[in-house]
Amino acid sequence: MKAVLVLFKDGKVVRRVKRFPDWKAYERFLEGLARGRWERTYRSGAYLEARRGELYLEVLAKEEG
Repeated sequence: MKAVLVLFKDGKVVRRVKRFPDWKAYERFLEGLARGRWERTYRSGAYLEARRGELYLEVLAKEEG
């Protein structure tokens, strides 16, 4: 599966693609964000919004195949 991370920083959009072997690995990644400095603002299934100070992050995952 692959996830697209979109980070809004200093008025710029930074896009990264991250691959995971399965949904469990993706869930562990999201849990790691929540344990860190990111404050989760919204979560629905494979979609997550989080913020840390002036940074804003959106993550959306999709199964490949």
